[in-house]
Amino acid sequence: MEAIGILRIRLLKDQCLTMALMGRLARINNNEITVLQTLEIAEANLNKAEGKRQTIEANLALRRVRTRVEAINVIS
Repeated sequence: MEAIGILRIRLLKDQCLTMALMGRLARINNNEITVLQTLEIAEANLNKAEGKRQTIEANLALRRVRTRVEAINVIS
């Protein structure tokens, strides 16, 4: 399922973890968060891109993933 939006996870007491979801980013199951699209996958897709359109799309995807990783590092 495609998910776009803000995910807020209530931790202990008044603490909250906030994440940005853009596409298939994370799955939560039994209190475990799994990141589905990683930086490595986006980089591999860029390396496999053929033609101008695929390269542009792969670059945009890589920028989105890098932004997500950076946001998660700032929040946590």
